[in-house]
Amino acid sequence: MSRWETAAPTSGRDSALAAVRRVFREFVGLVDPRGRESRRGMALILTWCITLPLTLFELTRILSEVDPQLMTLGTSAVALTLFSINTLVALICIVMAVMTMVRRLHDHSMGWNTILIGFIPYVGWAWLGFYLLSRGDIGRNGYGPDPREARAFSS
Repeated sequence: MSRWETAAPTSGRDSALAAVRRVFREFVGLVDPRGRESRRGMALILTWCITLPLTLFELTRILSEVDPQLMTLGTSAVALTLFSINTLVALICIVMAVMTMVRRLHDHSMGWNTILIGFIPYVGWAWLGFYLLSRGDIGRNGYGPDPREARAFSS
């Protein structure tokens, strides 16, 4: 049976609940610091974590130019709602990005606290960038199986 087939027909409510559970499980997997992450996976997640908030902020800016009165933060429910959504999306993306970097460091057999080196200007950024972009340990390490091997077998 393929991934898209179901064993038995279900009602619309049950299938909607199953879809919500599946999306929630996928999201929890994105913010879970356990395991390892490939360079490709990190690039995809970080691309979304940069693109989505910037797109929402740009949409808000365009709306504020179209109707400045509508987007006055103190008096408009629309402005407050958009500001809240933008803030929530940005915070979720920050958490996802940090957890992805932690999993990427796990690919080099380094613990989560290694990410704190990134707080050292220039030297820490270069060091962290090197490890985030370089190839990780080959084969299984203390944090799990090689993400490249797991991707090859899941296809």
